[in-house]
Amino acid sequence: MSGRGPGPLVCIPAAGRGTRMGFADGALHKALAPLSNRAVLTHVLESFPPDARFVIALGHRADQLRAYLALAHPDRDITLVAVDNYAGPASGPGLSILACAEHLTEPFALAAADAVVHDLPALEGSSWMGVSHVEDPTAYLTLEVDAAHHVRRFQERTGPSQLAYVGVAWITEPAVYLDGLRAVVPSGEHQATAGFQALVDARVPIRALPCDWTDTGTTETYAAARARFAETVSGGRAPTDVTYLLPGRVVKWFRDPDGARRRVLRAADLRAAIPPVIPAPPGWLAYEKAEGAVLRDRLGAGEVREVLDWIDDALWEERADGASFRAAARRFYGEKTLARLGAYLDDRGISEQPSGTEVNGVPTATVAEALERELEPLVAAAVPARFHGDLHEGNIVAGPGGYRLIDWRDEFGGLADRGDQLYDLAKLVHTLELPESVMQARAFQITHAADGAIGFGHPDSPLRAEGRRAFWDWCAARELDLRAIGALDALVWINMAPLYDRELGDYFYAFGRWLLELRHRGDGSPQSEAALIPQLRGTPATGA
Repeated sequence: MSGRGPGPLVCIPAAGRGTRMGFADGALHKALAPLSNRAVLTHVLESFPPDARFVIALGHRADQLRAYLALAHPDRDITLVAVDNYAGPASGPGLSILACAEHLTEPFALAAADAVVHDLPALEGSSWMGVSHVEDPTAYLTLEVDAAHHVRRFQERTGPSQLAYVGVAWITEPAVYLDGLRAVVPSGEHQATAGFQALVDARVPIRALPCDWTDTGTTETYAAARARFAETVSGGRAPTDVTYLLPGRVVKWFRDPDGARRRVLRAADLRAAIPPVIPAPPGWLAYEKAEGAVLRDRLGAGEVREVLDWIDDALWEERADGASFRAAARRFYGEKTLARLGAYLDDRGISEQPSGTEVNGVPTATVAEALERELEPLVAAAVPARFHGDLHEGNIVAGPGGYRLIDWRDEFGGLADRGDQLYDLAKLVHTLELPESVMQARAFQITHAADGAIGFGHPDSPLRAEGRRAFWDWCAARELDLRAIGALDALVWINMAPLYDRELGDYFYAFGRWLLELRHRGDGSPQSEAALIPQLRGTPATGA
C-alpha cells in the first residue's frame, strides 16, 4: 500500500488511544467506529481526492488499522508509520506527525482520524486551517483571527474564542511546521499546535476557512455523529462485531478472533450459498459483496415460496443427529435464553411480571415458566442441518445470479457443523412479523397499566400477511413442526430484548411473552398462525 503518485499528500496521526471515545468498550480503534456502515477513517479518506497519497501514523491497536486499511482500501496509496511512544509522557499527535516527517517533504494536508470534513477546501494556495464555531471552546484548540481571517494566536482548550480547529489543515511550509514541533518540550501531551505557532511566528499566512464537519472524538460527539448520519443504534450493550459495507466487499471486525475464525471455517461448508470469502487477518472476515438487494420489506407470498425452495436446496443439507446436537439445542434455547432474559431484567433492575399478567388482554406465564414448559419439546423437535443461524430478510440477497446468504452465525450451541433448521425458519418468520423498517421508524406503541398489564401494537401490511401465510403453508407441506417454529420465533424476540434500547427491548419482551402464550394455546396449524399477528389490530396500543 505504498508508493507515490501525483495527488496531494495527507498526513493522518492515528496512533492515540482515543480514551475520550471508547467505542466497543475501547476494544476497537476509535477511527474504525462505524458511521452508516463505514468506518470514520473511511469517511476521512474519502473526503480527499481519489489520487491522494496518505501517510498514517499508527500506535494504539495498530494491527486493527493495518488490517482494515488492507481490506477496505487496497487501491489507495497509503504509507503506514509506526509510533513507538503513543501513550507515554510527551506522546500525542505532535509526536505522531514527527514520526512521519521523512515523508512530509512537500506541502501536505493534516487530517484528524476522528473528524469528518464534509466540504474540504482546495488543497492549494497558501496555508489554511479548517474552523467551525463551537459552543464549548474548552474541548478544542481555538483560534483568534484578524479582519482578513488570518490566524493570529491559539488557545488550547481554554477559550474565550469559540472558533475551533476542526482537525484539517493545509501546510505549505512543512519544514517550518515540523521544526516548530521539534522545538517544543511538552509538559503533557505533545499537541500539533506548536507547528502552527511556528508558522504564525515565521509570518507564514494561515487562512481560517469555515468547514462543515462531524466530530467523533468523544462518546458524546460520536453519538451525535451517528444521529447526523441517520444511523440506527441497536442498544446500549457494547458491540461484539462491526460490519463495514464497502465498494465490492463486506468487511467485518470481531471482538473475539475465534468468532471470525469459525465463520471462515463455516464459509467452506456453506459454499455456493454465500459470496466468496476474501482472505483476512485474524479477527476479521471479508467477502465479496453479493450483487443485488436484500429482501427487506419485499417478502410477499411468491418470493417467500421461492426463497424457501432455494434455501432448502442450497443450505439445509441433513446432518448427523445425536446427543451432542441435542445438548447444543438445549444450551442454545435454554441457557442462552435465560442469560439474555437475566440481562434484560438486570438492566432495568426488575423482576418478571408474575404469571397471569395480561399482555394485550391475554393472561401469560412468565418467560422463565414458559421456557421450562417448552424447552424439552423444542430440543426433541430440532432438525439437524447445515444452517445459517441468522436467516432474516436483511441477510438474504436477491440478484441477477440468484439468491445469496450473508452474515452467517459462527455456531449453534457450540457446534459449527450443524444447527437447527427450525431455528433458521423462526429467524425468517420473525421479520415477517415485525420488520426492521417498523423498528427504525419507531412505528410501534407499548403501554403499561398500573396493575402491570401490558398493551402493545405495530402496523402490519398485506404483503407481510401474504408472506406469513405462504411461509406457514410451506412448512406445513413439509410436515415441519409449526408449533416448535412458532415457539422459537417467540424466543428470538426475548433474546433480542437486552440488545436494543430500552423502548425497543421492552417491546420485544412483551411481544415474545405474548407469542409464547398464544402458541402454547394454539393448535400449531397454518390457519392459527395466519390469524395470529392480525390480533394486534385494534389493541389500545395501536390507536386503531
